[in-house]
Amino acid sequence: MADLVVATLGDGGAGHSDPAAIAGGIAVALNLDPQLLLDLNDLANADRLLVGQKLRVPMGSAPAPMSAVTSAPSPAATPARTSTPSVTRPSPTPSVIQPLSAISATTAITGPVIVDVTTPGVLASEAVVIVNRGQEPLQLRNWSLLSSDGRRYVFPSFNLPPQAQVSVHTGPGGDDRGNLHWFQLQPAWQPPATVILMDPTGLPVATFSIE
Repeated sequence: MADLVVATLGDGGAGHSDPAAIAGGIAVALNLDPQLLLDLNDLANADRLLVGQKLRVPMGSAPAPMSAVTSAPSPAATPARTSTPSVTRPSPTPSVIQPLSAISATTAITGPVIVDVTTPGVLASEAVVIVNRGQEPLQLRNWSLLSSDGRRYVFPSFNLPPQAQVSVHTGPGGDDRGNLHWFQLQPAWQPPATVILMDPTGLPVATFSIE
């Protein structure tokens, strides 16, 4: 048990001033039933409380102080992980190397074209016939005819009009507006053979196959 002294009952001096209210206030402050407070002090009623009177109260009846509530610190926010966007690069398209086609199967559509080889294998009448299918005159200087055995005829300065033709004879003879001569001693186009017409840069322009 513990003693509690009543220091004042209200207005300071007279015997008591509303002692019942004081007793009730003490009981509430100590978390006691007011009647238990009166019973412990042998008081028939609260009106008998006097200034300086000691009151007996149970040990530990004083209200416990409120414990400070410490809030746990909130964990630091983890920054969102940013992902680097991946870049999809298109696969390079492999270049395709086209094989060189056989020139024996080519024939010019416009420009000079080999249209015939007369009496191949017969020197006296063997000739390559060329037609200019272009729309402009064709200067044949330094153009050439290549035989299968490697012989080459190089054209002199010769102007071939559009849609006109010229015959290049393998044997000897006199040149004119429609005929040129190679002056060979043997036929150049023995079958099977391929005649190749090449421009001044050495590029094949037309071919003619002899079976």
